[in-house]
Amino acid sequence: LWAVVSPYLQINAGPVALVAASVFFAYGGKVKHLNAALGFMMGLASGVLAVYMILNLPFSPDLNLFLTLAVVAGGSVILALSVCSSFTDLSSWLGGLAITVLVMVMAMQGGMPPQVGAWGNIIFSLAANMLAGVYVIGWLMMQLVGAIGKALNK
Repeated sequence: LWAVVSPYLQINAGPVALVAASVFFAYGGKVKHLNAALGFMMGLASGVLAVYMILNLPFSPDLNLFLTLAVVAGGSVILALSVCSSFTDLSSWLGGLAITVLVMVMAMQGGMPPQVGAWGNIIFSLAANMLAGVYVIGWLMMQLVGAIGKALNK
């Protein structure tokens, strides 16, 4: 369903929704969908910050990457397990972070400008796909499977 609809909504990077759904389903659907969605959005924000830091820190590329991972990824783990633990999910946060960095770096290699002002469309597409993974592929499909199961058991 999402793979058919998303291109008509000008949303690219559709496979991101499948990755997001896989994190949701890895828990057997037992993680709260809102916590998973918020985790992905926190990961998206962290990923954008990471890409910005990698591109703009004044050190060597290797040191920029190391510092970024130490600060952003390490900070994400600390926040997700402490201050944000009641309303977010660490796995979806780290998944969102990794997906964002990967897709944005690949988009830049494909010609997307490295300036923040050029990132709006890809950030929107990533957010839409992550949320679709949780709600359209994940939660909605679990509801459908549950309804089919009840119907067959009658």
